[in-house]
Amino acid sequence: MTAALALVASSGGAGPSGTGTPAAKGLEAEIARASALYDRTEFAQAERLLTRLRAREGLSPAQRAMVLLRLAAAQLELGRFEEARRAAEEAEGPARAAGGEWPIRLEIVRGSEWRFRGFARRGLPHYERALELARQAGRNDLASQALAKLASSYAETGDWSRSLDYTERAFEAQADPSDAQRFSYLVHRGIALFEFNDLERARRAFRDALDIAQRTGNRRGESFALGELGLVAWAFEGDAAAALALFEGALTAARAIGNLPLEVTWLNNSAGVLRDSSRLEEALSRYRQALALEERTGQRRERPTLLKNIGQVLALQGQPGQAEPILLEALAEAGRKDNVKIGWQARMELAGVYQALADPARAERMFTETLDVLEASQATVLLEGFRAGMLGRALARYDPYDRFIQFLLARGEDARAFTVAERARARVFLENLLMARDELARAVPAEYLRSETELLQRISTGQARLRTPGVPAAERRAVAAAVEAAEEALTTRRLRLALDRPALAQARFPRVWSVEEARRELLGADEALVMFFLGRSASAAWIVDHARTEVVRLPARAEIEDAVRRLLPTLQSPRAAVHEEARAWLSRAVAAPVVAQVPEGAHIVVVPHAILGYLPFEVLADERGRYLVERNTLSYAPSVSSLAYLRQASRTLPAVASVLAVGSPVTAASLPAAEERALAAEWAGRLKPLPHSRRELRGIADTFEPASRLLEGPAATEEAVQEASRATGLRILHFATHALIDEAQPERSGLALSPLGGGSDGILQTREIYGLKLEGALVTLSACQTALGREVSGEGLMGMSRAFFYSGAAAVTASLWNVGDRSTSDLMEGFYRQIRGGASPDRALAEAKRTFLRGRGERRHPYYWAPFIVTGHARQAVHFPVPAAWGGPAAALALCAAGGAAAGLVIWGRRRWRRRVAGSA
Repeated sequence: MTAALALVASSGGAGPSGTGTPAAKGLEAEIARASALYDRTEFAQAERLLTRLRAREGLSPAQRAMVLLRLAAAQLELGRFEEARRAAEEAEGPARAAGGEWPIRLEIVRGSEWRFRGFARRGLPHYERALELARQAGRNDLASQALAKLASSYAETGDWSRSLDYTERAFEAQADPSDAQRFSYLVHRGIALFEFNDLERARRAFRDALDIAQRTGNRRGESFALGELGLVAWAFEGDAAAALALFEGALTAARAIGNLPLEVTWLNNSAGVLRDSSRLEEALSRYRQALALEERTGQRRERPTLLKNIGQVLALQGQPGQAEPILLEALAEAGRKDNVKIGWQARMELAGVYQALADPARAERMFTETLDVLEASQATVLLEGFRAGMLGRALARYDPYDRFIQFLLARGEDARAFTVAERARARVFLENLLMARDELARAVPAEYLRSETELLQRISTGQARLRTPGVPAAERRAVAAAVEAAEEALTTRRLRLALDRPALAQARFPRVWSVEEARRELLGADEALVMFFLGRSASAAWIVDHARTEVVRLPARAEIEDAVRRLLPTLQSPRAAVHEEARAWLSRAVAAPVVAQVPEGAHIVVVPHAILGYLPFEVLADERGRYLVERNTLSYAPSVSSLAYLRQASRTLPAVASVLAVGSPVTAASLPAAEERALAAEWAGRLKPLPHSRRELRGIADTFEPASRLLEGPAATEEAVQEASRATGLRILHFATHALIDEAQPERSGLALSPLGGGSDGILQTREIYGLKLEGALVTLSACQTALGREVSGEGLMGMSRAFFYSGAAAVTASLWNVGDRSTSDLMEGFYRQIRGGASPDRALAEAKRTFLRGRGERRHPYYWAPFIVTGHARQAVHFPVPAAWGGPAAALALCAAGGAAAGLVIWGRRRWRRRVAGSA
C-alpha cells in the first residue's frame, strides 16, 4: 500500500472562542500552536503539547473536543492506535455538547482510526456520516475533508474509480484551497492515475506536489512525492538506479521527522526494485526490516503486502516449503483487511508454490481463485480506458492468465486452457462493448448531456486554435492548458455519471465462450477459428472448426516477438526488401501448423495475441510458398466471445441497406497534395489534400446509386456525419481522409473532416465516435494506422476502430500502417466492386488483395495491399436495391476492428511495467 493513502488533511475551520482574559488568550495561543505543529506534520511535538492541554481545567466543550480530536489524529499518525481510540472516546461528550463542527470532526477521526488500523471499509460509514452532517451544516471545508477521506479509503480497497471521483469532489468543494490541500489533491489524484496506467498525468501530479512540499518546507509531503516519483521511475521506465535514489530521498525525509509508517512504505518499495532486479537477498533483508519496523509502530496496514513479498522472494529462491505458511498468512491478513490486490497476488504465488510442491489440485484451485478475485476487482473500474489501464497494471509482471494456461497445457488440459486464454482477452473489451451499447445509451440525464456537449465544444475550439499555424507560443501554452483542463473535466463527469448509476456499477461480466461452444454454435462448415496465445515459456494455437479442435505448440513469446519485429519494418516501406528470413521463420513456426489443419479455400478467423496483432497473417507463406491470402480468406476478431456477440447482434438487420461516403475535406489548399493518409495530430492545421480521395468517394457513390449518399468537401463535417449516422438502414460508412494519430492521448486521435464555424476543429475524435449510432454498419477507414492504438496487457488496443464497435459497428476494415493515397484508392475500388456484387467483406477484401498480387511490378509488395484488415463480423454480405456500374476507384470500407486485429499488440520498445507499490506483482 502506498504511504500517500495515509494523508490526513488539516482540520481547518475556526479555533475555539475565548473569554478575552489573559489566561483564556494564553490557552487559545497554546491550542493554536499545537494545531500549527500538527499542520506542519510535527506529530510528536504536537502530541506532547496536546497531552498537556488535555489535563488543563476550564476548557470549554469546543476547546476540549478540539484538543482531544487533534490528539487522536496525531496519535494515529504515530501508530498509537489504542491511545487514539481512547482520546476519541473521551472527545465524544464534549463534541456532542459543543455541537457545530465537532460531531463532524469526531466521525472523521473515528473513520481514520479504522483506516489506519488497516480496515478501510469499516471506516466508510463514519466518513459518510461526516459528509452528511457537513452538508447539513453548510460546511464545505469539512465536506471536503470527508470526501478526501473517502477517496483514501476507496484507494485502500482497490476501488480506484471511486477514489479518483471522491478526490475530484473534495477539491471542487474547496473555495480557496491551501497549499496543503492542493498537495493532498495532487498526490491522491496522481496515485489513482498511476493505477490506471496514465503515466504522464500521474508523473506531472507528483512533480507538482513535490514543488509544493519543498516550497512550504513540508518534509512529510516531500517524502510522499519523492517516493511516488520513485515508483514512476521503476514501474514505467524500469530505471532501477533512479528509483532507488528517489526512495532513499524519501526515506531520508521520513527519518528526519521520525515518521516510521512512511519509512516502512519506502523500505517496502525499494525492496521491490531489488527483488525485480534479482537482488533477492538484499530484497529479503529490506522486507524483513520493514516488517519489524511496522511491528514497532503498532500499525498493520502494510503487513499483508510485506508478508506476500517475503513469501514471493522465498519461492523465487527455491524454498516453497518456507514460502507456503507466510503466503497463507498474507492471504488471511488480506482477507481481514479487504485488500483485494494482495488477495489475488498471494493466491497466485501460492499456486506456484503448490506446483513446486507437486500438489496440482491445490495449485489449480489457487489459480482459479486468483482469476475470480482479479476479475471481480475490475467491476469497480467504470471507465473503459481506466479499466484497460488497471488490468494492464495488474498483469504487468506476473500474468496469472499466462501461468494458469502454461499449467493447464503442461497437464494436457487443452480445452480448459482455451477457456482461460479467451477469458484473458474477452473480459474488458466485451464488457465495455455491452455497457456502451446497452447501459450508457439509457436515460442519460439532460444536465449531463449539456455539460458533456459544452466540454466537447471547448476541446474542439481549443484544438482548432492549436492546429492553426503561427499561433504565438504564449497563447499556444494557454490554449493547450485549457484543452487539457476540459479533457480532465470530461473524464471526471463521465466517471461521475457511471458512479451515480448503480446498474452500471453492478454490471456483471458477460458470457465467455468455451472451445466446444464455439465449435458447435459459432462456426460455419467452411470456417476455422485460430486463437493464439503467446506465453513466456511456450505458446499455443487452438485451431477450431465445425468438426474438431486441435492444439499446436508454438515457440516462446520472445522468439515470435523477435521475428515479427524484424519482419514488420520491411512490410511497411515500399522501398524495403521483405525480410524473407523472418517471414520464412514465422511461416514455419506460426502459419504452417495452421495451414496443416485448415483446408484450402476455407475462411480463417484469426484471434491474435500480443505482438501478433500487428502482423497481417495474409503475408505469411503456405507450404507452396504462396501468400496465405492466395490460399484462404482471413478476418480478425478481438476474442471469440466478442465475435459471437457481434454476429448475434447483426442477425436482425434489414437486408436492404444504404451507404454513406465521407471525405475529401477542406484543407490548407496552399500546400501540395499528400500521398500518404496519416499525420501526427499536432500537424492537423497543415493537412494536405488527398488527390485521389474525391475520385474514390464518387466511385463509391456511383457504384451504390441510388442507395448512396456523399459528404465531401465543405459538407464533410463532424455534425453532418453525426446526423447521418442516425439514419435507419445505414450499413456502410466509408471515410476517405487523413487519420490523425496521438499516441500519448489516444482519445485525441481522429479522422480529419471539414471544420464548420463556431469553433469546430474538424476532427472526428475517438471520444466523439462513441456518440455515433451505427446499427450493424460496416465502417471503412480509408486512412492510415486506424486499427492501431495503445496496447494494454491482456486487453488489446484502444483506438478509433474499437470506438466504432462501441458505437454499434459490426465490422471494421482499417490499416495497420501508413498507406499510399493512390494504391489505397485502387484497392478500395476492387473491394467495393466485390461488395456490390454480393461478396461479404472478408471475401471482398481478399479478392482485392489478390488482384494486386496477380499484377506486375511494385504493387505486389505487401506495403500496398497487406495493411488493410477486416475485424469483427466480416462474413455477412450487404444487399442493395438496384445494380449500378462502377464509376471509378472506390474508397475503403472499414469496419475498423477496434480492438480487433489489435487484440494484444505490443508497442515497440515497450517499457517494463512494474507495480506501483513494491508489493504488487
